[in-house]
Amino acid sequence: HHLTDVGLRGLCVMLRHFAGQAQASSVGGIRSAPPSLMQLTKIDLSGNGQITDDTVADLCHTLQHPSTGASLRHSLRDLSVRSCMKLKARSALELQSFVMHIRDAGRGGSESGGLQTINGLDLEALQNAGRASTSGSRREGLPPMTLRTYVEPDGAGKGEGLLKPNLPTLSECDVLFFACMLHLWPHIPHCHVHVVLPRELMPDDRAAQGGFLTWSRDDPADDGMFGGPGVVTNDSPYPPPSSSAKKIAAAIQAHFDAARRLFEACPTGTQLRFSVSPAIPDCEAVLAHGDHRVLGLPPSTAANADRQGELSSFAKIKQILQGKAQARRRKIARSRGEHLPANAQPARPLYVNNINSQRLHCHFRTLYGKDEMDIEHGDIMPDERYNVCLPTEVDISQAFAVATSVDLQHLELCPAHLDRL
Repeated sequence: HHLTDVGLRGLCVMLRHFAGQAQASSVGGIRSAPPSLMQLTKIDLSGNGQITDDTVADLCHTLQHPSTGASLRHSLRDLSVRSCMKLKARSALELQSFVMHIRDAGRGGSESGGLQTINGLDLEALQNAGRASTSGSRREGLPPMTLRTYVEPDGAGKGEGLLKPNLPTLSECDVLFFACMLHLWPHIPHCHVHVVLPRELMPDDRAAQGGFLTWSRDDPADDGMFGGPGVVTNDSPYPPPSSSAKKIAAAIQAHFDAARRLFEACPTGTQLRFSVSPAIPDCEAVLAHGDHRVLGLPPSTAANADRQGELSSFAKIKQILQGKAQARRRKIARSRGEHLPANAQPARPLYVNNINSQRLHCHFRTLYGKDEMDIEHGDIMPDERYNVCLPTEVDISQAFAVATSVDLQHLELCPAHLDRL
């Protein structure tokens, strides 16, 4: 996370140097052991807030080089520059060009290298689906694309009990890159953007109680010796006080805006799902950790585990919720003086199953495994104590204009949130 443009450009120079040495030794007929840097299997720059488009373009050009790039791609398995907020449209176009280079090499029958994922996108699965569609054979259904974003509360990672999420936001590069991938592979069934709101998203005590906020600069240099409030002077111009609720509203609105930009750039035939809900109790750490891949995250998909066999975060949450549901059923049975066997099957709900198409748009079902048998709604979100009050400055009306389905659950809304519809 601390690698700068200078460091990334130096890495590109080293990669080209060692790749050139390996190529020269192979041409000269000398089969020496490849340098250790040539066994580089992963370049993970996700969450880096310092690298820019120029150095990412240099990295992509290095990996696409017809001679040195081939030897690098032979060992490289994973490349990620997600949630790098300084990366803009140019980086997305460079990554798209790199993906198309690998796709065309695979179609031509040449060696495309060992690169498997770029920004969490499984290239091997997409290429296999593309070969099946061109050959006319029956195409296996691809898993959906799921993008989990996590609103960071003010001071995340600084205070006790606050989680620092991985891959919290979608950068401009992420938005355009994933939209381009949906254009390249339109048979991806749908794209789902899920925004998680932690319970720490609450205004501070002064703003919540209507107390007075200090008219002082928000400058650490003006703080007292022991971190007290800022020094009040008569200097002009003087900024008015700002409550933490406005910062929270701006953070949430940034996630809504990123989802809107992504959906506006997606193909018109792709289903676009947008959901927002608070963090699931007892699962905050799993949600904050997230996933580096974007295909096959829902627990209902057959490919909900990666190549190393590790389950997706949503599949892990489903296991946690199933354990909580079993404990709840045993507690109810003990209160009734009954014995519940370990392999007892839950009772089926008494309703007519004729609204499956509507249930597909409930993210508690598609992402967290709610089925009203193993996992009920109360197992996921016990009561209203876990609701999040959405600031009135947040405009949610834009989501209804671009998304196929919008699912907002356990959010305290008011007419002000919908006045722009």
